[in-house]
Amino acid sequence: MIALYEEQTGLIDNYKVYPNPFDPSLAGDITFFFTALENGKATLQIFSIDGHLVYACTEQITVTANNQRVYLNWDARSKNSRYTAATGAYLARLVYTPANDKSSSVERIEKFIIYKQDN
Repeated sequence: MIALYEEQTGLIDNYKVYPNPFDPSLAGDITFFFTALENGKATLQIFSIDGHLVYACTEQITVTANNQRVYLNWDARSKNSRYTAATGAYLARLVYTPANDKSSSVERIEKFIIYKQDN
């Protein structure tokens, strides 16, 4: 797991991707999680390493408590849910907006790998 962008803002903490690398042929989803230190909303977008949007949460997630652990799951399917994402490197962009100050969003980006084993 590589933190590509990290800024200490006091709004979110411990943004991680698990498992990394991820094999979609095995059971389960890839999980993106973080700790929200203030009330707010989060949006997750997945990009291929060349910048194409692969997936985005269709609605924002409302965080209702301070220091709340938030889990976002993805089944490695494209935004139209027709195809599983290809083997390669991806970027998971998390945007968090505090409820009391919508002008001060925080962004975190994590790199992760999707790896499909040959059968």
